[in-house]
Amino acid sequence: MFREAQQRYLENDWVATEQLLLKLLKQDARDIESRLMLATLWRHQGRGEEALRQLNRLERLEAASIWKHEIEAERDAIVSAVRPDELTSESLTDSDNKNPPSDDTSRPMAA
Repeated sequence: MFREAQQRYLENDWVATEQLLLKLLKQDARDIESRLMLATLWRHQGRGEEALRQLNRLERLEAASIWKHEIEAERDAIVSAVRPDELTSESLTDSDNKNPPSDDTSRPMAA
């Protein structure tokens, strides 16, 4: 399913990509690659606040340490892509609760 999400992403099919990634995260909330790709997708969609929250969740996963550079690069890209007034202090820092991520990434998607 992740490979299909990658293919949809490369085809700029944002809706299908997001649906696939959210399904993957519902199956395994600790899926680092899917969570990072979701943050990247949301950045491309102009959803910087949501993307940063995903990175905050991702950074709390122990296994994410090997992705540290990619996570930092994505965070820099998000912050560079949005206006400062669009970001809250909560999204810039890891102020979410300190519990590991759950499958709370799903939310109603726009049609």
